[in-house]
Amino acid sequence: MAIAPAGTSFAVSRSQPFSIWGRSTGVDSQGLRRRAMDFSQMFSAQTSPIAIDFGSSAVKLMQATPGESPSLQAAVGLRIPDSLRNERDLRLDFLEKQLPRMLRKGGFKGRRVICSIPTADTLIQHMQITDAPGLDREETVKMQLSGERGMSPNGMVVRTYYVTEVHRNGEALSEVICFAISREAVMRYVDMLRRCKLETVGVHSEIIGMIRAFDHMQPPPQKGVECTLYVDMGCSSTNVAITHGIQMVFARCIQIGGQHLDERLAKKMGCDVATARAQRISEQVLADGDAPATQADGAVGVADSPDAEVLEIAGAIADELSMCLRYHHSLFRDQPVNKVVFMGGESRNIKLCQHIAREIRLPAQLGDPLSRFEYKRSLRTPGLALGQPQPGWAVACGLCNAPTDL
Repeated sequence: MAIAPAGTSFAVSRSQPFSIWGRSTGVDSQGLRRRAMDFSQMFSAQTSPIAIDFGSSAVKLMQATPGESPSLQAAVGLRIPDSLRNERDLRLDFLEKQLPRMLRKGGFKGRRVICSIPTADTLIQHMQITDAPGLDREETVKMQLSGERGMSPNGMVVRTYYVTEVHRNGEALSEVICFAISREAVMRYVDMLRRCKLETVGVHSEIIGMIRAFDHMQPPPQKGVECTLYVDMGCSSTNVAITHGIQMVFARCIQIGGQHLDERLAKKMGCDVATARAQRISEQVLADGDAPATQADGAVGVADSPDAEVLEIAGAIADELSMCLRYHHSLFRDQPVNKVVFMGGESRNIKLCQHIAREIRLPAQLGDPLSRFEYKRSLRTPGLALGQPQPGWAVACGLCNAPTDL
């Protein structure tokens, strides 16, 4: 299936193209080409802190120079062995051993790090709170979480994002999105990075990284607000966000991901999950219709043959997304969602994305967060294939633009 130029609509029929979304100007006929850096860019702005996306199935490191035309300075990706993905301590031990090697291999500069905490360790919840002058919003959220979930207020790190004013029983309340992570979980990563001789200057959720990767695609305020649904389909879960321009107004984690498809395929094929995953990767056809995806590409694909399993997973995700859209509509009745942007490793499965888009009745595009980055032709990026869409790198790209909050 061919990929259309950026700016065309994603189609929900198999005969129509799947467009790329990520670069606002200067995209070539395939939406893929990145220009080589010119001489002046080689000595331009200071590089960002090292962005580290601690995903459920892979860890990705990236460093860039910020600006309107950012340049990629270093990037390395590494898959996490299946046997370690659900073993927290063994997983951290593996990361502690591999991170120094990845830093050396990629030629990263400096020791400052911004990282994302896996969604599995993050509570994401919409809340309606009293938001009066003099009240600390995050402290209010902590106390409410303490009462609802029995969480110790001093034992969690909380970030809140204002959404809108709502009215309940005649009382004006603030709708906020809460991201809560146990302080113990945060410190496990901070301490591990410290042992790797790295200084953590920012910690964010995966969803914040995901949406920050596409801030540059939003139109200026005078041209109106575009309402976008972001869907990041990963190995263990699917992260969802809705934005009005660059303002996040909805966030949720759906506990369905590629591993659930692998488990169904393994049952059907009578093999283990790793074999089922390898089979679907080997049979995946990339969106350009030319080359099969490989594990070296960092791609996660699916064969065309197991239609029932793909449609089952797609239907489950679509049902959850429909509930997300209904909640958004209850808050913003006059601001319908304009489109859906798919990203994450599982978004390389075109059939999966098409079925979801058809079910939720939205035009859709494939997010390519790296498409706007310039880079030297000589740049080596182990685990990252430049020159083709990389929807799985959205969080790492967004972290390069995220604030340092520690």
